[in-house]
Amino acid sequence: MVVDCAALPAETAAAEAALFGGDETPGLVESAGAGTLFLDEIGDLSASLPARLLRLIAERRFLRIGAAAPVETQARIVAATNADLPARVAAGAFRADLWFRLSGIRLALPPLRTRPDDLQDLAPHFLRRFAKTERTFADDGMAAILAHPWPGNVRELRNRLEQAVLLADAVALGASDLFPERANRAEPAPSPAVDPPGDVVEAATETELLSLAEARDTAERAHIQRVLARCGGRIGDAAAALGVSRTTLWDRMRRPGIPAR
Repeated sequence: MVVDCAALPAETAAAEAALFGGDETPGLVESAGAGTLFLDEIGDLSASLPARLLRLIAERRFLRIGAAAPVETQARIVAATNADLPARVAAGAFRADLWFRLSGIRLALPPLRTRPDDLQDLAPHFLRRFAKTERTFADDGMAAILAHPWPGNVRELRNRLEQAVLLADAVALGASDLFPERANRAEPAPSPAVDPPGDVVEAATETELLSLAEARDTAERAHIQRVLARCGGRIGDAAAALGVSRTTLWDRMRRPGIPAR
């Protein structure tokens, strides 16, 4: 049973009812049964809910809204977040006791850009999943996949493959099919400069003088702004189009100072 903590109602009573149920209506926790209760984006949890979750994790039981007798749960509790929870705890933005309860076993998932072997497995997997006929990758297509930083990780890869399968005509998907925005982007032409007579050298453009990290951040900022513009400034729609969570998109917008509108 997946609980999107960022999407829980803002009102405390409504959020508690969604999680723990009320009267004769079971909530998400009870619906997990003896399976797994997955608390996604736990860093976005409303400030009013940690105390109830602490009891759930510590005592393995909870109270329905308005009920007197507690209900026991056998569900395994797994939480995930893109946020740096130790930093939030230090800043007083996340309860330390809840963090210690949740961090019994911690698994850090490295970003997709650091796992080229996974990329070479996941890309064909999604291609087979979305393509109704036999499709492959051209050499430049797979090279582009391996070179891309994938800020949206697996969700971004999945969305790009689905889009390429739907929109591209070629059987072998190339870089332009996977990253059409690059083909549409006007590249500055290099300006030739004459040094001593007879020797023509190519002057480096401003873009070429950027470091790799700066060039990547510049391209990411521009792409986020384009997607936001196409989505009318709606953060949720833009996050879905980019294959990332709302929290991740807010963080990517905050660092370079991209306005929400």
